[in-house]
Amino acid sequence: MGRRVFDVRPLRVAAFARLWTASWVTAVGSQLTAVAVPLEIYGFSGSSAYVGLASLAGFVPLVAAALWGGAIADVVDRRRMLLVTSAGIGATSVLLWAQAAASLNSIAVLLPLIAVQQAMFGANAAAQQRAADDGAGREDAYAPPEHRGVAVQRGQVGQLRCGPPAGA
Repeated sequence: MGRRVFDVRPLRVAAFARLWTASWVTAVGSQLTAVAVPLEIYGFSGSSAYVGLASLAGFVPLVAAALWGGAIADVVDRRRMLLVTSAGIGATSVLLWAQAAASLNSIAVLLPLIAVQQAMFGANAAAQQRAADDGAGREDAYAPPEHRGVAVQRGQVGQLRCGPPAGA
């Protein structure tokens, strides 16, 4: 019973442990947002079309930022890029919470927030990949790709544990 599921030695490197923890927190937060925002939109609008529009408003910036984020991460300080995009994700999460707490019930407020948050998430994911790849040649630095994916998988499993959205 004392066997580990995977090699935890890379987590002893502080930089990788921070990167892995940030990945985990980001993955869980994005999965919570992926459930809460569409549920909120449908709750106040009753429109599946608005839910679809919100998904599109998030998908397009996510893909664009992920593609361009990799190129940007190659020429800028990756640590700074991770800090900026993580702060952007956090700020948009707070703004999403604030608009929900204020019961604004406005698609015009939600769509830009979703777009910005997903763009930040796409750029963040690209920068995380590049940062993890930086240490790939060093045996003591970073884990192989299957370890990096654990954070994302945990976020997705967390969504499954919560069950389907209410009313589904």
